[in-house]
Amino acid sequence: MTTKTCTKCDETKPLDEFPQHRYECVVCYRGSQKARAQAALVKKYSGQSSRCDGRACTVCNEFKPWTGFEKSRRGRNGRSSKCASCIRKRRAVYNPTRCPKKRSDQRLVRKYGITREQFQGLVEDQGGCAICGLRCFRLVVDHNHKTGEVRGALCSTCNKGIGLLQDSPSIVRAALDYLENRGHYSPHPED
Repeated sequence: MTTKTCTKCDETKPLDEFPQHRYECVVCYRGSQKARAQAALVKKYSGQSSRCDGRACTVCNEFKPWTGFEKSRRGRNGRSSKCASCIRKRRAVYNPTRCPKKRSDQRLVRKYGITREQFQGLVEDQGGCAICGLRCFRLVVDHNHKTGEVRGALCSTCNKGIGLLQDSPSIVRAALDYLENRGHYSPHPED
């Protein structure tokens, strides 16, 4: 016997088109597998959206749309298996210092030995960036890299400039002489 008749589609096909010990051909068998899986999902999440619209969270078991899940490279469909609210709750329990403000406060104390209030007082005393006078939204702490002493608050551009000039007054003076002697510079707006 080299052929068999499928019980679903009633077509006679060669034996290699039938899964082992099955009376349905491969095409009908796969179709019935998908139908069974879809029926199980509908039964599990009765009254909820289809699988294409989202998934169930592995922590709270709530069915949520894909937008309720964070992106993840590990997930089969590019999303995490836990919903965003469960991830946030877990992060809050395991790492209460994830709050950016708390982290920056801790960093100020750990790295520079000053509190946020001391830094804000320094900014108010200076009236903005200590070099250009710009009142920008975010000023950074400028410190001596050898002693660790806080020198003042600078805008990020001035801080990077000083860093690129190696915190050296002689290099800064040489750069100033170069600009003044060459005459190709735009004067500071307040000059």
